[in-house]
Amino acid sequence: MGSEEVRMQRLRWKSPWLQLEIPFVVMGLWCLLHQLWNGFLLPSTIAGVLLLCVGLPTCAACVQTVRICDGQIQLKLGPVTLRQFSVSSVKALIGASVSLGKGGSCREDLIILALQSPEKVIPVPPKFLFAYFPPDMGLWVSYSSERKDQLQKLFSDVEYYTT
Repeated sequence: MGSEEVRMQRLRWKSPWLQLEIPFVVMGLWCLLHQLWNGFLLPSTIAGVLLLCVGLPTCAACVQTVRICDGQIQLKLGPVTLRQFSVSSVKALIGASVSLGKGGSCREDLIILALQSPEKVIPVPPKFLFAYFPPDMGLWVSYSSERKDQLQKLFSDVEYYTT
């Protein structure tokens, strides 16, 4: 890979995951802000914090960017680097379809930049919980055919697997 810089949004704005999680964030904020006018209530505080803990990771993924440049992959939230690892540590690219619930209506297609062998990573995607993926397994981004082609070009020596 040359010195070409690639930036991509981690989760697309029209994601069904985001549509599912936004109500949690709105209700959590309402529970917390409601106390400004009606006074402090412990149950409202607990409910607000729990709702925000459920919804914020997915919402944050929409404003996170993945930057690939100079042999490094960085997960960034604005100017802050949340995670960083070398391009050479990517063992495989894995296309995965992850859904929340049994109906599959809240499904997101992802590309995982796997830091471990595909055999260890492939069983993990069905266990995604609110956009959480174990950091030692790698990093996920929303799937698009253009993004798949771009990543396969960047990681030409790494094999692409599908689940």
